[in-house]
Amino acid sequence: MPLQALRLHSLEYQVTSARERWEENRNIEGSEKEIGDNIVNVANCLLDCISKAETDMKQVTGEQLQRVLNPILKQCDKVLRRIPSLRLPPVYPRLLELTDAGPGVGVSSAESRIRILEKARVYANEKVLRIHRAREDSGQNEAERLNACIGDALCDGGSLKWQIYETLHGLSEEEVKSLSTSELDAHSSKVMEKNAWAVAEEVCLRIDDSPAPRGYISAFLVDRPENQFFYNREYLKEYLGVINNQKSSVPGHGYFSKLEQFESLHCEKGELYMEYRRMSCKERNGQLCQFCEKDETTTVPLPTRRPYPDYGKLPDFHYLSWNATPTNGREPDDFQPRAQIKRLFEESELVSGDSEAIRRFSDKYIVPEKLVAEYVEHLAQIKMRKEKKKEETERERMERLNREYNDIDWVGLYNSDKLSSLRVDGLSLYFSHHKITFKGKKAEKVAMIKAHIGNLLYNSMEHQQPRQPPLRNVHQQETSSLSQMETDSQSDIIDRVVGSSPSSSSNESSTETDFIPEPDAETLPTSKYGRKRARVERDNYVSWDKIVF
Repeated sequence: MPLQALRLHSLEYQVTSARERWEENRNIEGSEKEIGDNIVNVANCLLDCISKAETDMKQVTGEQLQRVLNPILKQCDKVLRRIPSLRLPPVYPRLLELTDAGPGVGVSSAESRIRILEKARVYANEKVLRIHRAREDSGQNEAERLNACIGDALCDGGSLKWQIYETLHGLSEEEVKSLSTSELDAHSSKVMEKNAWAVAEEVCLRIDDSPAPRGYISAFLVDRPENQFFYNREYLKEYLGVINNQKSSVPGHGYFSKLEQFESLHCEKGELYMEYRRMSCKERNGQLCQFCEKDETTTVPLPTRRPYPDYGKLPDFHYLSWNATPTNGREPDDFQPRAQIKRLFEESELVSGDSEAIRRFSDKYIVPEKLVAEYVEHLAQIKMRKEKKKEETERERMERLNREYNDIDWVGLYNSDKLSSLRVDGLSLYFSHHKITFKGKKAEKVAMIKAHIGNLLYNSMEHQQPRQPPLRNVHQQETSSLSQMETDSQSDIIDRVVGSSPSSSSNESSTETDFIPEPDAETLPTSKYGRKRARVERDNYVSWDKIVF
């Protein structure tokens, strides 16, 4: 779905949902109901504009598209102007977010920062501070303690059923018979997703209002991905995943680049924290940005006081009190032990085994020497592994440069389906050796080599396959003589019916025999189990019709 159409879809869903929730509240009366009804009327006009724009967008491009969207922008401005009349309760101006590790499963740190800034702009927050607390230490990690409370709420003794809906849920017998296998698989996937949402609702009900470290838990079930407030995640991931000179080709790059510039003017980032302060752009740029110019406040929020060592209490490790902690002129992570150990280790000022340097670091950053030594050793091992990997990569690169056609097991790679593991320069050796002129992408070259090797193998197998001996009818050549064939006891035996008497030792032909091999033929086609067979004559053979019971 194009970005503009996706924006309209998201806006339409949000406005429609808000209108439905308002219509459900029938207990509101008086002036509040009148104000709400007025906003609903404006929202209905906005929905009409969206419906008209969705139709017109299919027929216009470029500057004409902007003219189609202008009525929607004006109507959105009317809705925003009416919202303050609702006298909604204000949101907290300052927020603290504490996490136990990274931003979350499947979410990058850059995406998390962008979302924080978007929410800060929507709610007009003065300050937002996000801190990654120490993992596996519930003593200072509120997120770990909250996770423990969620676990207690879920493990209440009752089972959590997963398969609420069966695989063929919602289908009649006639529909099941008429559907193909692929259609049934698609239906099963939809039923599985429906089960997941049903289980999520059950988990939400169990967690909601459960005891927490500071009160009770409020649990909510998010909207489906296509209806979530932040609708542009795929475009954001694409924008963050490309290099700078390609960002301008990503849809929505103007909006995302604006947020990145906003971040550089208002945020301070360290290894384990990020702090947004409204109007801090004046400290960095000398003037307020366009967003902060609309702010009615006149003072910039002070930066958060970060721990500062109290050297007066050495050898005991203490930090200064909150009131005495300085805030001006400090760099991010100036006394963050892990960040400083990394910096000094990269500058070779702190190395493994240097006890004097470790002692000085311990006194300056008030960290026990044992912990400092352990982390330095950890960094040394990581560096050693990187150097080994670099050496191996360089050695492999030199081997590839000096490699020739015969150094590669082409047939082995073909049989194991690993030709794609070769680099393009390695594939080029094959084309050069066989004098094949071919240009294309790597996947196309691999396919060409597979086809060529397969053809060569087939031709070689065809030349090695023995010719099948022709058969001729005995009635056509009754006087032909047969050469005696040696008997191999290890081979499968095919008896030739000769019709001789028990005392007969003659090798003469019999009219009872239907087919005989050529005199010079020694083998027959392999059996169905792949074993070789020899055609032999057995002496003292008694035909079935002469056996006396």
